[in-house]
Amino acid sequence: MSAHRTEQLSPEQISARPESALPTQIAIGAAGISVFLAIGVFLWMRHGEAIYVDRLFSMIANCF
Repeated sequence: MSAHRTEQLSPEQISARPESALPTQIAIGAAGISVFLAIGVFLWMRHGEAIYVDRLFSMIANCF
């Protein structure tokens, strides 16, 4: 039988471990989405709804 050795990590070893990059990636993604949303709201306030409706209809028409 092989004995499994479990190591107990000290607080120094735990704090020395690299952290996951996932929270950073989530923050960058959220920032990017927020920027695009803000640009969309700004353009909608400046040019109105008509520009988006016309583009939507033209994109749907191009599918057929």
